Amino acid sequence: WIPETHAGYYKFNGASINGPGRLQIGYAVSSYSPTVTFNNVSTSSLTLLREEKGTLVFSGSNTFANTKFFANGTTNTNWFIIPTATYTGNTEWWAKGNITLSNNLSTSGNITLGAGWNANIATPTTTSSGMITNNAALSAANVTFKAGKMALGGTINGSTAVSLLSTNAIDLGAITTGDALTTLELSSAELNTITTPILRIGDANSGAITVKSALGNTLSTDALKNISNRLNLTSGGAITQASGATIAAIPGLSLSGSSVTLTEANPVGVISGSTSGGSFSYKSSNPISVTTVDGVSGITTNNGAVSLTAATGDVSIPGQINAGTGNVNLTATTGSVYGSGTSPDIIAGSLDISAFINIYGVGGLHTQVSQIGNLSASTGYINLRDFGTTGISLGPISASGNIAITASSPITVSGGSGITSSSGNINLAAGSASVLTVNAPLTVGSSGQITLTGGSLAGTNSAAYSGFFTGTNTSSNSNNSNSNSNSNSNSNSNSNS
Repeated sequence: WIPETHAGYYKFNGASINGPGRLQIGYAVSSYSPTVTFNNVSTSSLTLLREEKGTLVFSGSNTFANTKFFANGTTNTNWFIIPTATYTGNTEWWAKGNITLSNNLSTSGNITLGAGWNANIATPTTTSSGMITNNAALSAANVTFKAGKMALGGTINGSTAVSLLSTNAIDLGAITTGDALTTLELSSAELNTITTPILRIGDANSGAITVKSALGNTLSTDALKNISNRLNLTSGGAITQASGATIAAIPGLSLSGSSVTLTEANPVGVISGSTSGGSFSYKSSNPISVTTVDGVSGITTNNGAVSLTAATGDVSIPGQINAGTGNVNLTATTGSVYGSGTSPDIIAGSLDISAFINIYGVGGLHTQVSQIGNLSASTGYINLRDFGTTGISLGPISASGNIAITASSPITVSGGSGITSSSGNINLAAGSASVLTVNAPLTVGSSGQITLTGGSLAGTNSAAYSGFFTGTNTSSNSNNSNSNSNSNSNSNSNSNS
């Protein structure tokens, strides 16, 4: 501790100062103001705290290994000069006020800069105040900025990842910057200064994230031009986008917030994410793949609805969609919806799927749902296997080809138009000891077949289909007016799996 009771100048010349431990310069309330000069100094695993009344000057060629720098106080709270030096390992600079970088900073380890520091050395974090201004070239494995505001004019190169974190709301592709005091505004030009495989913006402590304008990756000046792999947006609030503010077709996008509503025609289609309370709605102009992006697997909500729309191509589910008791609505405008055999691919209270071609998966699309509101495969087939234990209710289902619904629990064909295959077969298989209830029509074409299996057959339309049922007990209802003249001599065979 450079004594707070002494003024004057103190010089470390060619010294080696090694931690672990803390070197404190000055004191918050002292009337003395010591000035300390580091000249040709090397440090290792050291924590350096400059207090209100202290001054730190750098000269010569210093070497800092795994060193943390803190600036505390009431008015003397900024780091305006981060020195040119040899940095090895990890380096951290924290300021209760602001940080300005004018000298290049490079290390093989990680760089962390925090403005608006909370004055806690043991667990440093930042508040909504503080600003980081970068006018230099930064290079490290991981680069992390934490501040209420940022002005990115230099360059940032993170060979592994770059993280921009704030407790404020965050605007991406901001048209103007610096106007909103409680918002971190990052323009496309500022985002373009970042080169990294993974760009992470926000965390669970961040406010709402809004994409204000299109984040492209084609032109040399585009926001995501230098992001080679993934974009991760994380917020404690909602994640939304303005009209036309689409996200380019980067290899992966992860979205986690209280709710997610990105329903513009976003070119990026490889996604994952979660919501803590609201719905997850996403639209892509390309095929959608729900997978693992930046360690976030599939899509999970806290009983919030999930809505995914692929304007072209398929909706595929290599990961899992888990909406709890919420609704899942999937649309493949020109393609198919298919799962990968995850047990199950989809967990939901209710499920609606509209596909231009097929709805299928490995051994069928694996689901755990209690209600299917609507399934439609306009030009193809449907093969679905449900793993729920309390039963599944089937709303309107239609396909051009075969329809196969298998469950390990009871199946109920609800009211409305029932199940229709225009040119294929219908195969419904409830659990071996479960009831198959038919309360709506089952309709096939002239060459189609109907096959029903389960423990027993029931329902207002059961009489019409008792001849197609294989089970241990069959009940009928003479009030059923639907009839089907096709025999049950052959079981349904779906060859389109």
